Amino acid sequence: MHTLTKVDNLVPRKRYCIDVWWNLSNNVRYCEPYQFMGEFVQTNHIPAKKHTTSHGLVTLLAPARTEVLFRRIDHYGHRENEYIRVSSINQFHSSYRPKSIELCHRQAIMKLRLPTDIKRYLRSFMETRHKHTRKSLQIEKIKTQNTTRTHHSRSKHT
Repeated sequence: MHTLTKVDNLVPRKRYCIDVWWNLSNNVRYCEPYQFMGEFVQTNHIPAKKHTTSHGLVTLLAPARTEVLFRRIDHYGHRENEYIRVSSINQFHSSYRPKSIELCHRQAIMKLRLPTDIKRYLRSFMETRHKHTRKSLQIEKIKTQNTTRTHHSRSKHT
């Protein structure tokens, strides 16, 4: 499952599927996209190139643009040593892998003989409930780690 992601939301070292519709200088759009998998590295802002004449006339030679740097990933998911720069106006898709419990909840809800609106409401309720449960478990885990650390530090000094 792929979700469209904006350039501002790209996370370093995360893998994305990239649809390259535009060339690097944003002046040619391809009929068919060039697709590849890559690991996001960084974005680079390239300022506009201008030329000023002796009379004060400013001519824009090249507009400002943003490049996105990716490290190529092969078909097996291994990183390659090839880095690819693409324009920021292309499409970036992040992959989402749901956990098995989420799939079980969705499947159980979808099997119910209820109107679609009610199924959507139940699914959204289960997803928010699952998020709150996960947060509370993380808080409990942190508390138990802190208590074990203090316990170990006491035993070292005695």
